[in-house]
Amino acid sequence: MLRRGSRRIRVISLLDSGADDCLFPASIGRLLGLPVEAGRKQPFMGAGAFSNLAYFHQVTVGVTLENVPLWFDLSVGFSTAMDIPKLGLLGRAGFFDRFEEVAFRVKEQYVRLVVEVPK
Repeated sequence: MLRRGSRRIRVISLLDSGADDCLFPASIGRLLGLPVEAGRKQPFMGAGAFSNLAYFHQVTVGVTLENVPLWFDLSVGFSTAMDIPKLGLLGRAGFFDRFEEVAFRVKEQYVRLVVEVPK
């Protein structure tokens, strides 16, 4: 879920340990009311050898883990290159780095995200 102000949009997103940043379709950014191209411009490379542009904005990202909703304020990139798959990518900067531990068990199709509990 992405949230900006009172606007909320559900987005199917992939956990992508190979992605440096969190990226979402530009069309989703526009639905959130963002002037997408006014954001901080940054090139990125996808699985192919093509360079694309993302425009970064501050939004709130929500995920649910074991029926517990977690919300993070972070900078995510919006790109027209993401409009075709219509998927978001949750990458290392901003998402994975929020957790104490991230573990993948591919054969079991299992992902473990451990939140550090404040002492």
